[in-house]
Amino acid sequence: MANALIILGTLIGLPLTGLRLRRVEGRRGFGAYSVITALAAVGVLVAESLTWNLGYGALLERTLFVIILAWYVVAAWRLLRDGTAVAQSPRNLCR
Repeated sequence: MANALIILGTLIGLPLTGLRLRRVEGRRGFGAYSVITALAAVGVLVAESLTWNLGYGALLERTLFVIILAWYVVAAWRLLRDGTAVAQSPRNLCR
């Protein structure tokens, strides 16, 4: 049940986030990446459903979670690279 909620939230949240970010001037590329990640997740989810009885479902399930978690890694990397996360750090606010 928890897996289904994580996947459902991701499949709804990533495209919405991507479409919103595509409207922001400096975040258009990341918005496109978010939409592409959602499409890849849907593709792997469909492949997982079709190949579960063949023994490949568990591998594709793990692949799906790697795709989902990679989005968070890329988001954090982009924020740190752009300096957005550093500017909002509590340590910098105290100076």
